[in-house]
Amino acid sequence: MTETAALPTVADPHVGKGVVLYDGVCPLCLRSVAILKKLDWFGHLLFRNCRDVKNLPASSVPLDAKKMLDEMHEELEKGDTSEA
Repeated sequence: MTETAALPTVADPHVGKGVVLYDGVCPLCLRSVAILKKLDWFGHLLFRNCRDVKNLPASSVPLDAKKMLDEMHEELEKGDTSEA
């Protein structure tokens, strides 16, 4: 009798991807996200509206709400945050 290891039922969409945090009501941010989505041919980026607090990625760096609204940020896989 052989035992099979339990396989994960849902893949983690964040593994190996950067998460771009943007202001979802800013027209410039929305246009920038639309352009970035077209340029992200390999699907390395996920996009999250920073005003939707429930969908923000886990971060080892504190996320400052005012800074996130002032400029776009990218949450890298290791928990580092870069500003655009």
